Amino acid sequence: METVGEKVRRLRKERGMTQGDLAEITGITHKASISKIEHGAWIPGRDVAERLADALGVTPMELFGWTGSDGIPEEVASLMRNLTTEQQKVILAFVQFVKEGGLDGI
Repeated sequence: METVGEKVRRLRKERGMTQGDLAEITGITHKASISKIEHGAWIPGRDVAERLADALGVTPMELFGWTGSDGIPEEVASLMRNLTTEQQKVILAFVQFVKEGGLDGI
């Protein structure tokens, strides 16, 4: 299975972008950060991941490869595929909130 970094590299090259181009489009200060993402040395946070997905013309869900075959129940993957990019961002933010203990104590 393709890693996030490999997918970023492939999509960037398919779109004819350099690492510098992608860094500039996404507002990432150093093109070396793009290299780190592509080589798996840095996993981007939600904000950067969303900007990368937008710049590469995919949804965050597509960038991270979230499909039923990747351990996410097909029902959930199917529902996510039918959401707009903005709706997916809201869901991703909520999942991150829950992952960080946002619902503990309820």
